[in-house]
Amino acid sequence: MTIRKRCGAVALGLAAVVLMGQIPLVAQEPVGPKPATPPAKKKQDRSHRVPDYFGQIGLTTEQKASIYGIQAKRFEKIEALEKQILAEKAGMLGECEGVLTDTQKKLLDNLRRAAAEPAKGAAKASN
Repeated sequence: MTIRKRCGAVALGLAAVVLMGQIPLVAQEPVGPKPATPPAKKKQDRSHRVPDYFGQIGLTTEQKASIYGIQAKRFEKIEALEKQILAEKAGMLGECEGVLTDTQKKLLDNLRRAAAEPAKGAAKASN
């Protein structure tokens, strides 16, 4: 088979796939006004989700309600502990920075600013 025949066969096959609707064309996408801003994401209640794999074992609505209640009660305690952990980490970091010389503190500040700049640039680019 010559190259021309092969190319023709490939083109014919692609045309058939497109015509059958297997590969959507850009022109087939719905046309309409795009929203000016993306819809705001609704903050989801962490306690209103079942734990991993629980959704695959056929829970009844009563079981889900019980699980949601248990989680709501525990999440309050977990959030309080997470705040304590953050406070302890901040205190630890402050103590560690207290050991540094003034020159080292300035170098550390420069390193932190340099690391934050690419993140700011990426955030602006995505907006």
